[in-house]
Amino acid sequence: MKKVIIFILLGFVAGYYFISLFDRGFKVEIRNETNAEISGMYLTYYTTIPNVDIPAIPANKKHKLKVNPTEDFSETSMELQYQDKEGRLHQETVFGYIEQGYSGEAIVTIQSINEDGKLQIEVEEKTSFY
Repeated sequence: MKKVIIFILLGFVAGYYFISLFDRGFKVEIRNETNAEISGMYLTYYTTIPNVDIPAIPANKKHKLKVNPTEDFSETSMELQYQDKEGRLHQETVFGYIEQGYSGEAIVTIQSINEDGKLQIEVEEKTSFY
C-alpha cells in the first residue's frame, strides 16, 4: 500500500514539473478601470528586443496577453510604457527582475487617467524561476 501511495505522489510531482516546463512565459492581465479607452501602451523587457504592443483597451474592460521570451538575454525587468498627451514617456514596472527561463503572472490595473494623459497604475506580480 505504501508503494502505491508513493508512486501516486511521485506521479503528481512529475506531472506538475512536466506541465510547468511547457507553461513558461509571463502572463499579463491589464484592467482598464477608467471611463476612457486606453491606447498606445507597450511592454518592453530588453533593449535589443522589439516592444510588445498592447492593443487599445476599451473603458472598463481588460486584455490578457502572454509574453514568452525566446531570445537570449540576461538580467532585466519588464516595463509597461506609454506617452502622455505632452509626449513624455512614462513607465511602470510589471516584473522587477527576470532572467531567461523565469515565468510569472501580473495584474496591471489602470485606476484613473488625468487630463494630461498620465495613468494611475497599480501592479500585482508574482515571478517564478522554475
